[in-house]
Amino acid sequence: MNSIDTLRYNCAGRHPPLQAPGDNGFLGLLRPFRELSLERFRDIHAAVEDIFLHSDDDLTIFDAIYQLNECSIAIYNYAVNPKGSLLKNHLINKEVADLAQKIHYCLRSYISCLTNKRLHVNELNPKDVYDGYFGS
Repeated sequence: MNSIDTLRYNCAGRHPPLQAPGDNGFLGLLRPFRELSLERFRDIHAAVEDIFLHSDDDLTIFDAIYQLNECSIAIYNYAVNPKGSLLKNHLINKEVADLAQKIHYCLRSYISCLTNKRLHVNELNPKDVYDGYFGS
């Protein structure tokens, strides 16, 4: 699976044609809640880093930004927002909620990395972002 397909599997899917994300992908495990998978998030990180380092195709970068944005919105709505269903219904504990918030912030930072790449103002690297939130 190439990097953009990895993002599609773990994040928002493909549009068009409308294709849902994978059932065992990052968002697939989040809704309905089975787990907040750090392993799947590492797959997202590896895909973002690969696209950041090796892709100059604007459509690929734009699709990656779309995938990350949709994933970020979903994780915020379900696991970070106090009114979200996972917190409101006590389906996750504070430790998982804290991890969800770190992942949400990291996803938002990845969007900035890729947006800056499209605008040719590279100051932020996905590896540095990941290491900042999760250590190396």
